[in-house]
Amino acid sequence: MDKIRFGIIGAGGIARTRMIPGILDSEHATVTALMGPHKATLDKVQKELADKGITVSTYEDLDQLLSDPAVDAVYVASPVFAHKEQVIAAAQAGKHVLAEKPLALTAAEAEEMVRKVRQTDVKASAAFMMRFQAYHQQIRQAVAEGRIGDVVSTRAQQVFWYPRTQGAWRQEKAKGGGGALMDVGVHMMDLTEFLTGSSITAVTGFVETRTFDYDADDVCNLVLRLDNGAAGYVDAAFDMHPAQGGSFLELYGTKGTIVARDTIGQDDAGSVEAFAVEADGSRRPLLFENKGTSMYSKEVDSFCLSILEDIPEEVPLEQGMHIQKCAQAAYQAAASGKLTKVEG
Repeated sequence: MDKIRFGIIGAGGIARTRMIPGILDSEHATVTALMGPHKATLDKVQKELADKGITVSTYEDLDQLLSDPAVDAVYVASPVFAHKEQVIAAAQAGKHVLAEKPLALTAAEAEEMVRKVRQTDVKASAAFMMRFQAYHQQIRQAVAEGRIGDVVSTRAQQVFWYPRTQGAWRQEKAKGGGGALMDVGVHMMDLTEFLTGSSITAVTGFVETRTFDYDADDVCNLVLRLDNGAAGYVDAAFDMHPAQGGSFLELYGTKGTIVARDTIGQDDAGSVEAFAVEADGSRRPLLFENKGTSMYSKEVDSFCLSILEDIPEEVPLEQGMHIQKCAQAAYQAAASGKLTKVEG
């Protein structure tokens, strides 16, 4: 097998604009099928691919896609309420699975998903693509090498202006499991763990609907306890325009500081300012390079190599389940006003 042939479940939005281009940029993957409930969307994406010389089949039924022998793996980008059924069915059909976050509506659903998928022989990963952003990978390496000493505090922020929109499933708790926390905050929590090499053990903070009238939360402000003793801060919002604040990433250590602006998002972009503190108190700049590569193609490469070389997934499905438990703890903490431990 030279290339992993992907079937795309949910061919609109993020799949069409980001993941399919990422697959096509990967040397290890291609797209052979599309599946979704809207024929017009399928036809549009099919034509876009045909214009690039790529022929794909289209399906409006999950079983038809999973029966296609030209599909080795699936990328699941459907609304969250459909994830559990689709991911489990794909794994049981022998298709490898790359599943968008959040994995499911609840932590219990995510646990069921992981349990049933791991009863099969397929590879399965959670799609936390921000781990593959060029700056983020360099920051992780710098932290691991101790270039800013021991990390004592972190902050991650991403904001959007997302007023009520007809048909926006992310604004309906029954379809997305939550709002700003589930859609954006989970990325910030995963990124905090990735960059520090530590795990979230407890959460407190606010998760509220402050500005809009939909039933999902439009803002979360969290404080995380990490297992290395550090504190992490996460701010995610649907009620702020990016021009007001955009995205920030900050790591403070015993011997230095890293501050990134606009690296959190869907592009290998942004800027980083960092320094180490010398023994005499002077600052020594730490330099990072923007390599301008696609985090999506790097994510696909990583997942495909786990299949082709039969090695563990770089971002296993279990990480998605763990972050879902962190989100559940955040909702519980917001309701109780107390620090809440992360289960498992």
